[in-house]
Amino acid sequence: MTIADARRESLSWSGLRSAAGVLCFVVVPLVVTALVALVAARHGLFAANFHTSFWTAGDRLLHGRSLYEASASDIASGIGFPYSSLTGLILVPFALLPVALADAIAVIASIIALVLSLRVLNVTDYRVYGAALLWVPVISAWQLSNFTLILGLGIALLWHHRDRPVVSGILFAVLVSLKVIVWPLGIWLLATRRYAALWWAIAYGLVLNLAAWAVVGFSEVSAYWQLSKAVTRVQELKSYNMVAFGQLHGMARASAYGLQLVLAMVVTVYCVALGRRHRTEASLVVSVALCLLFAPVVHLHYLALLVIPLAIVRPRLGAVWLLPIVMFAPMALYPRFDFQIVLATAVAVVAGAIRQSPRSPVSTTNEIGAVAVES
Repeated sequence: MTIADARRESLSWSGLRSAAGVLCFVVVPLVVTALVALVAARHGLFAANFHTSFWTAGDRLLHGRSLYEASASDIASGIGFPYSSLTGLILVPFALLPVALADAIAVIASIIALVLSLRVLNVTDYRVYGAALLWVPVISAWQLSNFTLILGLGIALLWHHRDRPVVSGILFAVLVSLKVIVWPLGIWLLATRRYAALWWAIAYGLVLNLAAWAVVGFSEVSAYWQLSKAVTRVQELKSYNMVAFGQLHGMARASAYGLQLVLAMVVTVYCVALGRRHRTEASLVVSVALCLLFAPVVHLHYLALLVIPLAIVRPRLGAVWLLPIVMFAPMALYPRFDFQIVLATAVAVVAGAIRQSPRSPVSTTNEIGAVAVES
């Protein structure tokens, strides 16, 4: 074979790989997204969480009703609104729109949030965007149109501004105010000595929440707490966490919570240890995992948060990006093993992300979070 023939063969092979990449990571994700949206719309599941809970919450506030009113049947049907007053206030503008239009905006906003998250993290490999769109938890998140992918964008921005204590502190305060399950990100801030950011988060969080509850009514705090407990009690056996795992295998409810707490505390120590060794990326990966471990209820779409730490440590396509696509495939054939499949997928992604993270510090931050020192 001549050099010219070898070059032509190389170009031909390169073109074939490029075409395959476009097919698998552009065409297929777009087709799957469109098909899921179409099927969801036909079965009344388009923006399901937003439609039944979020838009309704905004409408209640708009008409002067209690944000947290919900009957037992409502809670069983997933209609209760166990979110903060700030979240409810943010939803009021959507209640001014026809519900169908608001649903469409919510779905589009969720998908855009995913794309922006990867863009903020400087992901330039188009295949990563396509792979992320094919993650079953990501599909679940935008199809339901809850705040999961919005929270993901917030975590991406928190990482992007990690060495700006005022900005990162405010971002953390807003994230926890929107959905309290992300509070373990504060463990990452502590582990990496970003103390100034934590102080800003506490100060801004207090002001933000006091103002929001003042608008909604401090009398609603008790109703919020009671509704949150009721929703947790109803949904915890449908969850993908150790609480559900323990109870489904014969453990008492208190023992199952104890099991989850012990596991979460062990992982917390690991998260802090990584941070103290200046493995900032790995510590963030584990803190996002802690958001799932500490949560009393873990829905499938929560796993979409794992896109963010994975994108930080692996901005180009690799086998770990394909794991959630491959590992969720058996759920259609063996639905009774869905818990094991979801758990194995989460563990595999977290372990893969930690393995991909740098083992030597790129930079560290002093106690006030203002000075970066190159290693």
